[in-house]
Amino acid sequence: MSGLSAMDVLIILVYMASMLGIGVYALRRKKDVSDYYVGGRNLGSFSIGCLWMASWIGGATVVGSVDKAYSIGVAALWYCGSMSVGCVLFALTSTGLIQKIGAKFQALTYPELIEKRYGPASRLLAAVTTFLAYVAYTAGQFLAMASLLVGVTGWDLTACIWVSAASMVIYTAVGGFIAVAITGVAQAIIIVLALSLVMAPILLFQAGGFTAIGQALPPSYFAFDSWGWGRGLGLMLTIMLTFYTSMDSYTRCFASRNATTARRGTLFAAFLIGLVAAAAIVIGLSAKVLAPEAAGEISTMNAMMAFVPSGVKGLIIIGLLAAIMSTGSVCLLVASANVTQDVYKRFVNPRAASGALVALGGVSAVLVGLLAAYLAISRQDIIDVLYIAFTVNSAGLFIPTIVAFMSRKGGATAGTCSIGLSLLTVVFWYLGQGWFPDSALFAVDPVWPGLAVSGAVFFVGVKIFPLNMEDRSRIAQFWG
Repeated sequence: MSGLSAMDVLIILVYMASMLGIGVYALRRKKDVSDYYVGGRNLGSFSIGCLWMASWIGGATVVGSVDKAYSIGVAALWYCGSMSVGCVLFALTSTGLIQKIGAKFQALTYPELIEKRYGPASRLLAAVTTFLAYVAYTAGQFLAMASLLVGVTGWDLTACIWVSAASMVIYTAVGGFIAVAITGVAQAIIIVLALSLVMAPILLFQAGGFTAIGQALPPSYFAFDSWGWGRGLGLMLTIMLTFYTSMDSYTRCFASRNATTARRGTLFAAFLIGLVAAAAIVIGLSAKVLAPEAAGEISTMNAMMAFVPSGVKGLIIIGLLAAIMSTGSVCLLVASANVTQDVYKRFVNPRAASGALVALGGVSAVLVGLLAAYLAISRQDIIDVLYIAFTVNSAGLFIPTIVAFMSRKGGATAGTCSIGLSLLTVVFWYLGQGWFPDSALFAVDPVWPGLAVSGAVFFVGVKIFPLNMEDRSRIAQFWG
């Protein structure tokens, strides 16, 4: 590992050995599928907050945000800042209700709740949508870890993606949610310490402070419209909507001890995310001043390897590894649960034993890892991959989900058609961008036509398909 001292290497090896040990310990503790996916539903506010933060502020978010700040400036705050705002809104409007309804139905997945409101077909479509989104989220984490390995080892990016995929899949398949929960607190502390209290101050000092950065960089680096208002607002809307449709959001609520725990934990996460967002901007701007010619997703590593003292590099590397491993594991678990709970158990083998489902969960985590690795190799821009995931996850699911938790209107036909046609619209729009790169129509961000189709289909469906007896029964049970 070039550029690393013996102390740096020792820190990294101790961290990796600790994570493997925790995975093995969690393997011995997990008793059933509830332990594997929601940690026994008994986590406190501090643990929930750390899990929120460690899952949303993953390596892809950290490295991607830093590199956006490196390339465009403070406008990169649209990304992490939107997450912090989304956490607050979700905490104040939905966590308590989701925790109570999830506990009532003993739900393990988000599509499971969608079925309770809109019927079996909606669950299958929600599972497909969530699965596709979380494959993309996982691909973002693979890219983040790969960029870290490239900067440290100098290996080929594709080889580093496969190494990243293998390590993350093994950790997740062995330990499940208990491993993620046990390490969540430690991972969150490491992330905040390494980025906010170590790397950002060191690079800021090396760059000469805020005054020197302001003088060295062009004015566009301090304008919030340098990403483009359309792109920035679209990203902010997509991320905030995703809080209401992301299965990870529901898993946090399901794993909480009670509604108050879920709400307080989410608000605590918003504070932690805000700290990391500020640190990412400082690191990116400082890196631009210190290493103005660095390219791609390795600008963070270039600046760190060149300007961070030996002995500290190891701490920063494990901070980035912590962010990557925590989020990557959650993404793999979510997509795995879609396969095992929402498809296999629900539609193929309803009597499947808990042990068999846990084993299938490990196998499906490998499948997700392979698909995500392929996507990471095909599209090597972290924020681009994450934006696809956010758009797929939010455009078609937001309106039916919000209506489900706020109103008794809308039955199975309206909800299912809204989800399905919106998903097709988003996928078609992304394909159109590739087929017709110069088209003004497909230059429109896919989230807007996706939301438009979802809303139009849902509310037209409410008008032309009145509630039947099954719809009324489901709504009564959901709200009862």
